[in-house]
Amino acid sequence: MDSVRSEVPESTTGHISTPLHLKVDPRMHPPRHYEFKFIQVGTWKIEHRDSDVGQTAKIKLLFASRKLVYEFQLNSAVKAHDMGMRQLASVEIPFKIIVAINAKADKITLEVSEVPLMYFGTRVCPRKGGAVSGRAARYRRDQPADVTGGQLQTVPYHTIELRSVSAVKKVRECLERFDPSFVTMMRTPVVMDPNKRLAVKETRSPVHVVTQPPSHPLKAKGEPGGEGERVEPPAKRHHTSDSCSCSSGCSSRRCGCWSCMRPCEPSCLCTNCNNPLMILKQSGVDADKALEDDCLVVNFAKVANLRQHLQTLYHLPCCGAMVQLVDMVPGSRSCPKCKNKAVYSYSWCNFVLCDQNKRPRNHCTKCRKCKDFRDVHCTKCNTCYFAGALGEQRCPCTLRQRASLPTTSTAESLSGFFQFFVGNQQQPAAPGSGLDLNQPVPTSSNQHGTGSEV
Repeated sequence: MDSVRSEVPESTTGHISTPLHLKVDPRMHPPRHYEFKFIQVGTWKIEHRDSDVGQTAKIKLLFASRKLVYEFQLNSAVKAHDMGMRQLASVEIPFKIIVAINAKADKITLEVSEVPLMYFGTRVCPRKGGAVSGRAARYRRDQPADVTGGQLQTVPYHTIELRSVSAVKKVRECLERFDPSFVTMMRTPVVMDPNKRLAVKETRSPVHVVTQPPSHPLKAKGEPGGEGERVEPPAKRHHTSDSCSCSSGCSSRRCGCWSCMRPCEPSCLCTNCNNPLMILKQSGVDADKALEDDCLVVNFAKVANLRQHLQTLYHLPCCGAMVQLVDMVPGSRSCPKCKNKAVYSYSWCNFVLCDQNKRPRNHCTKCRKCKDFRDVHCTKCNTCYFAGALGEQRCPCTLRQRASLPTTSTAESLSGFFQFFVGNQQQPAAPGSGLDLNQPVPTSSNQHGTGSEV
C-alpha cells in the first residue's frame, strides 16, 4: 500500500500535535506574561534596561490563540507621559511555525519556519497630574510593520533573554504542559545556520510595510475615524489577551491592569486580587473619579489594607455624626447628616479628614504631598512656602533676591567714592584748574565778591 504524502510543509510536520479546532481551557492554560532584557533577531536587537522603569517590554504566551507574542514600547517613558500614550510594537509568532525551541539558563532560542507578523499599536496612559485613565492596547492589524530593518523577514532564529532564570523555567513548563511536542523540542539543541534564510511568499499585490509608529491614539473599528482594533480576541472568548493572571495579588506595577491604571476585568484570572482600583470599585467608589484625585492616586501604595481602611469610622465635628471613610471619598464630600452641609476632603498623605470650610486639604501636585492650607507652591524655587491665610506673604526666595540687590549697590558706590577720593588726594591740582582740596573754603561773606553789597 502506497503511503499518503502529507500536504503540510516538512518544517512543521509533527511538531505541534494539539488540534487547532479544540478549545483551550483558560483555567488550565492561562496567558502568561514575562519581562525580557533583550530580544535579538539577526543584527536587530531591542533592549530593556533596569533604568527603563514603567516601559512595556514583555513576551506573552497566549494559549487560547496558540501564539507567542513580543510586545515592546518604542517611545521613552518621559515621551509617553508627554504624549499621553505609549507607542507599541507587537510580533506575533503562532505555535505552528515554531520548529525548534530551547530554554537554558536565562535565554530562550527558537527557530521559525515562516515570517512572523509585526504590528504597530498605541495604549493611552495617564498623563502626569492628569485624569486620563489607561485603556487596552489597539493595533493596526490591517497594515504590517517592521522596525528590524528586514531582519524579521529573513532570519529564522530568535534569541530572548528574560529577567530571571525562574521565568525561563516557567516558560518551559507551561509550553511542555500545553503540548507534548514542546517536550521533544526543548530537549533538542537549536543548531543555528548563519546562511539559512526564510522563504519569502509570493503575493500578487505588493504589501506596504510601515516603519514609523502612529503619532496619535488608534481607534477601534466602528468608532468615527477608526483605524485599528483592540489587541484582545473577540468577546466570545473567555479570556482577553491583555487581562492579567497575576498570582501575587495585583499589588505591584507588574500587573498589566494596575500598570494601565484600570480595575481588573471579570475575565482576569488573578488570585487574591489587591488591585486598588478594583477594591475601590467593589466598595462602591467610582474608579474614574478616583483617578481624578491626585492625592489618592499618589498614595495607593501607602495603605497596607485598603479594604479595611475604607471601613474606618470618622467623627465629624460639624454635627457629631460617625461616617465611614468610603462615604467621604474620592474628592470632596458634604456631611450626609449635617444641615449646614459641611464639606470634607480626606488627605491620603496624612490620613486625616480635612474640613474644607476651615482648614481645607491642600495637596500640591508638584511636591505630590499635602501641605498646610496656607502654603503656596513657588514656581521659581519649586518649593512650597507659607503664604498666610490671605496669601499676602511672598516666597522667601524673592525676598532674598530683593535684599541682596541694595547691599551690592551700596558696597559698589562706597568703593567707587573712596577710590575717587584717594585718587584726587594723590594727584595735585593744576594752577587755575578749579577747586583745590587743600585751599580753604570761602565763607558766606566773600562768596559774592565786592559786588554783593548794595
